[in-house]
Amino acid sequence: KYDAPIWPSVKEGHPVCSHSNGTVFDHTRTFPEARRTQQGVNFDISYVNFNQQQIDAFEFAASIWSSILASDVDIKINVTLINFPGFLGFAIPNGDINFPGTPMTDIIYPTSLANAIAGFDTKPMANDIEIYMSTIANWYFGLDANPAPNQTDFVTVAIHEIAHGLGFIETV
Repeated sequence: KYDAPIWPSVKEGHPVCSHSNGTVFDHTRTFPEARRTQQGVNFDISYVNFNQQQIDAFEFAASIWSSILASDVDIKINVTLINFPGFLGFAIPNGDINFPGTPMTDIIYPTSLANAIAGFDTKPMANDIEIYMSTIANWYFGLDANPAPNQTDFVTVAIHEIAHGLGFIETV
């Protein structure tokens, strides 16, 4: 099992990273307050096959993450609605290793986290996150988390998939 490095949080002063070998690393030692000049984070989102209602729901989900993360570097997301049987959504974080200012060498960091630590976009020509959402689901696109019993809340799934894209993943 590998636990990815954890994001610096606006609300918590001591982000910690734990690894499968049992070591614990306190990022506050190498992620100085000076790097966290902005409360929140901006998302630069590209949409494929989305209508305005779907865009509004996804941006609402991103705004929730924006309120709890801290980075001066925009997070680039490409999100696509596709015919995706058996899945509600799927996210792929881009990764970076040994970038300038890396706290630990030879560890793959989600690119959005690497950017936050480095203070600049380490991969300016690439998306940080690729997300695919199913067109097959009976989605509820409201912003009040109140889907009908036969619907799936799009915002909740989008929040979940953004989490995976940020590097909140588990592998065995």
